[in-house]
Amino acid sequence: MTQLEAARKGIVTEEMAYVAEREGVSPEFVREGVAAGRIVIPRNPNHRTLTDFKGIGEGLSVKVNANLGTSFDYVDVEAEVEKARVAIRYGADTIMDLSTGGDLKEIRRRILEVATVPLGTVPVYEAEFRAARRKSFFDMSADELFQVIEEHGKEGVIAFKIAAHAADVARGNPIALERNQRMSEARYRLDWEGQFALSLFPEEARRIKAERGSKTKACSMCGPFCPMNLVEAALRGRARMELPLA
Repeated sequence: MTQLEAARKGIVTEEMAYVAEREGVSPEFVREGVAAGRIVIPRNPNHRTLTDFKGIGEGLSVKVNANLGTSFDYVDVEAEVEKARVAIRYGADTIMDLSTGGDLKEIRRRILEVATVPLGTVPVYEAEFRAARRKSFFDMSADELFQVIEEHGKEGVIAFKIAAHAADVARGNPIALERNQRMSEARYRLDWEGQFALSLFPEEARRIKAERGSKTKACSMCGPFCPMNLVEAALRGRARMELPLA
């Protein structure tokens, strides 16, 4: 039985309950959305490596998709597998394999092996691919190529992930609003561990703080002139509070 069939029979599946918990809504809200075609839960039972599926649709948080795939001119399966790993590592909710070059079945199999999020394909591309085939070679080492892939994938996914969070805040998503509120409170307290835990990319936040940290407990942008510190000082009736060293 599919999610749609179950929803239209009034059944709340484990997947619907899981999505509801992640999204901070009721299971019935998710069931009704699925039944009406406003929400989808892409969890293919044949996708054995799928461990992180999401609900997508009306009333749920904004999701981020990452596209990857070979072409007529450039076929490098290892590069596509690495793109998938990088996209997932930096927060992609779903992946689309848009490959049109090489052994498409083998490419899908390799990407599926590492895809812990839903993977989509475009069957019509394979039909187009069968019409022509062409090889291409690039004078670049594997290490150089993977480095560029990671940089591009990381920057792209992070940018869209931040944009998605901003959209959730603008739409009044309660989970996003609560996260922003808790982040603001952690910032005010100069609670770095709290900020790391609430950030979209904790590892990246820690790396930047380690590389560009201030000599004080504040950030390196303001240092001893931290506005949070100045506000706290004003509220306590002091001219300025000394910030402890980091």
